[in-house]
Amino acid sequence: MAQFDAGPNHFSQADLITPANVGGLVRAWEAHTGDLPGPGVTTDYLNENTPLMVGRTLYVCTPTQQVVAYDAATGAEKWRFNPQADAKALKTAGAYCRGVAYYKAPAGVTDCPERILWGVTGGRLAAVDARTGRLCAGFGENGYVDLKKGIGDFTPGYFGNTSAPIVSRGRVIIGHMVRDGQDRFAPSGVVRAYDAVTGRFSWAWDLGRPGDTSEPGPNEHYTPGTPNVWAPLAADDELGLVYLPTGNASGDFFGSTRTPQEEEYTSSIVAVEAETGRVRWHFRTVNHDLWDFDIGPQPNLVDWPTKGGSRPAVIQATKSGQIFVLDRRTGQPIMPVVQTRAPQGADGGNWTAATQPISPGMPMTVGAPGKIPERLTESDAWGISPFDQLMCRVQYRRLRYDGMFTPPMVGGTLAYPGNHGGINWGGVSVDLLRGLMVINTNRLPYVERVIPRAEIDAAGSKSLNQKGSSKGLMPQVGLPVGAMKAPWLSVLGTPCIAPPWGYLAGVDLRTQEVVWKRPFGSGYDTGPLGIKSRVRLQMGTPSDSGALTTAGGVTIIGATLDNFMRAFDTQSGEMLWEERVPAGPQGAPLTYELDGKQYVVAVVGGHARLGTTLGDSVIAWTLPSR
Repeated sequence: MAQFDAGPNHFSQADLITPANVGGLVRAWEAHTGDLPGPGVTTDYLNENTPLMVGRTLYVCTPTQQVVAYDAATGAEKWRFNPQADAKALKTAGAYCRGVAYYKAPAGVTDCPERILWGVTGGRLAAVDARTGRLCAGFGENGYVDLKKGIGDFTPGYFGNTSAPIVSRGRVIIGHMVRDGQDRFAPSGVVRAYDAVTGRFSWAWDLGRPGDTSEPGPNEHYTPGTPNVWAPLAADDELGLVYLPTGNASGDFFGSTRTPQEEEYTSSIVAVEAETGRVRWHFRTVNHDLWDFDIGPQPNLVDWPTKGGSRPAVIQATKSGQIFVLDRRTGQPIMPVVQTRAPQGADGGNWTAATQPISPGMPMTVGAPGKIPERLTESDAWGISPFDQLMCRVQYRRLRYDGMFTPPMVGGTLAYPGNHGGINWGGVSVDLLRGLMVINTNRLPYVERVIPRAEIDAAGSKSLNQKGSSKGLMPQVGLPVGAMKAPWLSVLGTPCIAPPWGYLAGVDLRTQEVVWKRPFGSGYDTGPLGIKSRVRLQMGTPSDSGALTTAGGVTIIGATLDNFMRAFDTQSGEMLWEERVPAGPQGAPLTYELDGKQYVVAVVGGHARLGTTLGDSVIAWTLPSR
């Protein structure tokens, strides 16, 4: 495997920590951001940040989107900046920030020659001096670009920034999330680019205006309800392309009113020119997506070995359980893609695509990673007692299930993989020296339903624009049906299939075979009825976030529902190190070498929606000095 590394591979060339010594890791320092919900605050705090390290400084983005700069060797705070994110927007969207971007301006730029850029929920793109934390006065309006411009008047937090922007060819490019299941005409999913020095508008990819990359006029808006790009982006500066992983048009579980453009670009990877925003190619991973299989994982950029030599490739993992390998210049599949017949007979006015794209040469993550997807049977219904096992079995009989891509029904569908995947936003990690891909996957079926409009109205379910309660449903205002989705759980709150409910696996990219897999995560901090088991047995739990691989041959990851950081031998999957941490480690770790030492750093702050312990720690580990 060639050693191409454009950044999005979750791989580091650092090699001082190895399988032989990783068990000796000790804490080098621990810092605290201080960003915790105060008394009476009900905003969901979701610590999913991966720090950014430049020079000798570590940049951390907190849930309320403050940026704190630390000395990378000692953890001493250098500066912090609080953009004063809109509290109402954070309450609606959730408080989280997965990352920030760094840009070094061309010679001659004296105002913020090095800068940190990130999105602020409420509708701003911010830029501060990387050395001092002061706003870059020459960027936009006194350091901010207004991201509400051209979007329209929506409830604060209906759209917001979760993933870091990306800088390519002098442009800072940013997408945003849009809250699922609210209105057919939700905020636009537009992706925009701005001059990274001045903040001046450069281009927009607005699906409803094909070929038009301009900014709308004073009384115009970007197309509402289009698929958005909430996941991390990737860029190839040499090719001048930025890779956008898209979601669905608004109303994830009803597709009959989608425009031809929305149909074509839903759940796709789209390659646009970094300088112009023009679409070079796109590849759709799901036909007529009715399952909310928007692409969450960041595209991976590698040089793919073929009989005719290496080809520049993009590896795209998906929530639907497929892993696609495409030529990143053209979008043509390098590994075969087969259109396979899919279950038919949707409810509620929906229609179902006749086929779905399958990548049979790569492992699938429907169940345990492998070439053959798991298909559930009634005998797979499980419980920790005969009572809840029986209830799960009754549910199985009542739900429709015809394998992958069973359409959502009024009476209920068993969706496997479920809405969480598969592989979610943490993505996959590629060890570029060994040609190994490490994936953490979920084995968690969901129950999905479409709900007739009369029932939605009778329940009093309101959308964000209607400024009412959703009543735990997805109102999908403006469509014939609403929807609901939830993990398939027993009455005791445990999944209705036996563990493992999550895996960590290694894939040899030369043979495309799974070379090792293991249950990942323990029930130490979870259990039936919320009772913590306090057992370290790795029975496998769902996970959120991703892994880091290193040239030293070590894979480091938190991500699970227990409060542990772990290290594994990338080649064999053997667990080599485990340490208890004070909160849920839902941010992917970072590693770097400094002054002859290798550090591993992780934001350890928990995740309210996953139920893991909240905190505000930033922890660094290293090997003891000799």
